[in-house]
Amino acid sequence: MKNIRIPYILLLTILTCSCLLVFNSVLFAKIEKGSTRAEVINKYGEPTGIINTGNEEILSYPGGMIVFIDGVVDQIDPNFEMRLEDRKMESKFKEAQEAKGLTEYKDAWITKTEKKQIEKTQTMQQPVLIFKDGGKLVDLKDVLVPGKITLIDFYADWCGPCKKLSPYLEHLARKDADIYLRKIDIVKWGTPVTIQYGIRSIPDVRVFGRDGRMVGSPTYNFNEILSYIGRVK
Repeated sequence: MKNIRIPYILLLTILTCSCLLVFNSVLFAKIEKGSTRAEVINKYGEPTGIINTGNEEILSYPGGMIVFIDGVVDQIDPNFEMRLEDRKMESKFKEAQEAKGLTEYKDAWITKTEKKQIEKTQTMQQPVLIFKDGGKLVDLKDVLVPGKITLIDFYADWCGPCKKLSPYLEHLARKDADIYLRKIDIVKWGTPVTIQYGIRSIPDVRVFGRDGRMVGSPTYNFNEILSYIGRVK
């Protein structure tokens, strides 16, 4: 009987195919009730979380949870792999969007500049806003509400009369959709904002009409403030 000599290339091909078959049998093996923990890890990788209670172990994955009893699968959702694949696709999509410089906002992908503008608009829609910037310069164009009546109240936390007047101003803004209150903390005398607007006493309330022009003069008198509002109402 003659010895059969298998060519080296053919032998290498057979061995490679055998390895691939073994690898694929592990990779694509169906995970179901009775599968071992090792089989689960080989297929899905390390879990995102682990809970151990006696002989029960729960592995958490993006696709859901797999419950083991004594090291073998006891419970796995039949849609586990579908959900896991969906999470992978979502993750890839998110990475691609972020690579474009986009950010997620309420189920939509927009630029960071657009998000800031939306957030600023939402903030400006609040009837009462308090600005505490350490007494820095303030551009009133950035705090006035276009098309609305805006009350600018220059105040300080240590000012007694400011505390007495503030609730009345806030009530006006909260009950009337046409009136907005913007409170600006001067912090102390001599800060840039007090010099910028020539503030010599507080509370210093200024009423601005819908066109952005100031009505009357700065005042602390509530009745006068109501009078100014009446002019542009």
